[in-house]
Amino acid sequence: MFNKATMKKKIVFIGFMCLGIFQAQAQDQIVSGGFGHFSSGPVFSNIGKIGSYMSSADVLGPIEIRSVGVLSGGEGYGILGEKVIIGGGGFGVNFPKVSNERAVLSPTSWAGKFNIGYIFWNKNLSLMYAYGGMGAGGYAYDITNKGSDSIFFDRYKPLLEGESKTYSISGATYEMGVSYKKFVMTSKSREECRADGELSKVSGLMLGVDLGCNFALAVNGWSDVGVGPAYFNPVFTYFRVTIGGGGANVTNCVR
Repeated sequence: MFNKATMKKKIVFIGFMCLGIFQAQAQDQIVSGGFGHFSSGPVFSNIGKIGSYMSSADVLGPIEIRSVGVLSGGEGYGILGEKVIIGGGGFGVNFPKVSNERAVLSPTSWAGKFNIGYIFWNKNLSLMYAYGGMGAGGYAYDITNKGSDSIFFDRYKPLLEGESKTYSISGATYEMGVSYKKFVMTSKSREECRADGELSKVSGLMLGVDLGCNFALAVNGWSDVGVGPAYFNPVFTYFRVTIGGGGANVTNCVR
């Protein structure tokens, strides 16, 4: 026989159980620890005036320089006090090699940086944070002259037939972005939640994604070039997937 009072009690009981589970998960916060990861993904760069210079008649002539490349690198970070993340790393960018009847062009880039971030979401062994920092980096063009005409990237020292040379620019770089990271496939040593807020230990695989921008505001000029193209400030916008691992202290205590 259907009993409304009994059913109501069951619904309330189940509701409190679900609320308790949700709260336990929501309070499963990372309070300290560290992680490292490998990252890779597409990067979009500005070529602007340097692209026009390279395509001029006395340099490479008509050539399609690609603005999309592949970024790969590694980073390591420490988590401090639930809200702060600090660390750094480096990356390299490879752009497609392009050529025409006159030359072969291979663009590359690299950077190393120190970052600090603010964690604005910390639940269920997951983090979301905004980060920013600075470091140093460079951009290089490796050019091989496969034609009979000289290439005047450097107006004083033209690249002759059959010769190859790398022209590079470097300087201070800056970075900012947002990141999402989550511990998966973890091993966890959970201890009883006590009045002093004793922590659990977690370690395992960490996956994530980053969306950010790395750019230069000041550069040192082209290396070993007498008179060349105007200086330009490389800007890289990237989306990358990260995979790595680490360990953390976690609490599900209400404090």
